[in-house]
Amino acid sequence: KKGVGLVFDLGEAVEVGRVRIRTPTPGWRFEIMGSDDGATFTGPLPDADQTTTFTADEDVAVIDIEPATHQYFLVWITLLPPEGTTHRAQIAEVDFFAPRG
Repeated sequence: KKGVGLVFDLGEAVEVGRVRIRTPTPGWRFEIMGSDDGATFTGPLPDADQTTTFTADEDVAVIDIEPATHQYFLVWITLLPPEGTTHRAQIAEVDFFAPRG
């Protein structure tokens, strides 16, 4: 399996430039993708690294993306923490923000 994800429906197409994710289980990797129909996702949305990993002691990740206008956004989990740790990913909270400026 290439990954698993959680889809967020923002109710209408809005421009997003920043995503903040809180987790109680750090150490996993994810990508942010966007969709207009909720079925076909494009991405990962461009950011500095293309993918983001929570470090072992990090419980919040803030991702600045190139402004993207979509109704649906996907947090696509691509890698779990290593064996011997929690070996799972949990999402406690996700916030979407308009572009800065």
